[in-house]
Amino acid sequence: MKKNSKNVLLSFLVFLLSASGLILLAITPLISNYYDSDNWYRIFFHGITKWRIAGFTSVYEASGFPVYFTYLTIIGISIAVLGSIYWLIHTLSGKRKCNLTNFDLPGPFTGVLLGLGGLISFIGSMVFIPYGNNVTGGGNTYAYGYIVTAVIFGLLLLIGVMILFTSKKGKKTSKKKKR
Repeated sequence: MKKNSKNVLLSFLVFLLSASGLILLAITPLISNYYDSDNWYRIFFHGITKWRIAGFTSVYEASGFPVYFTYLTIIGISIAVLGSIYWLIHTLSGKRKCNLTNFDLPGPFTGVLLGLGGLISFIGSMVFIPYGNNVTGGGNTYAYGYIVTAVIFGLLLLIGVMILFTSKKGKKTSKKKKR
């Protein structure tokens, strides 16, 4: 595989990872308890709680829900998605260097966006833990919406840090004078 095709593949995989983190965060419950298929309880990322008992569904806002979790995770994962889109667009256009720096792609700009987005989102997921532990004490459990997204946030943080530490500055191009 050529270096650019590896870069395209890696940038596409990081984009899929960050986009799936955003999608999973938005549509999957963070905490859930299933008694059977017709009786369940779920809390979502924005504090909305859904109960379904005997075929009737009730929706309300969870009391004491840490709204900072929602703000931090949305801001963080959005930054990471923007970083992955920036990297993907550059690699798909065939460029080998970052427009903002003289580094080979992915470059420190992408690394900072992915790392910062992962860090902010991961901090947001840690803000949720005290609330989650209180709620899960009554037989409820952390759902895969929380577990998987927390892992994705951590992976984005690690990818960003790895990019920052392995970025290589590109060679300067020399301009020939016309005679």
